[in-house]
Amino acid sequence: MYAVVYRRVLTVILCRKIRQDLIDKIWPKLRVLARSSPQDKYTLVKGIIESRVNPNREVVAVTGDGTNDGPALKKADVGFAMVTQ
Repeated sequence: MYAVVYRRVLTVILCRKIRQDLIDKIWPKLRVLARSSPQDKYTLVKGIIESRVNPNREVVAVTGDGTNDGPALKKADVGFAMVTQ
């Protein structure tokens, strides 16, 4: 049941029906977002930065391939662009 609730909230967030209160419900328990689109990464980074769950602003780190992930990498406090050769 617990995972189902988070799956529903995360699906709503990632379907671009973005509400800050839903992002605030899920991101404190979220540890890894894998195989996500560049827009999903940007949405989550922006949501965490704009969150008011904690009195201090969170530091956000993102990894990406450096091409489509540019907006999320730029918005995050720490961005790692990885290139494979």
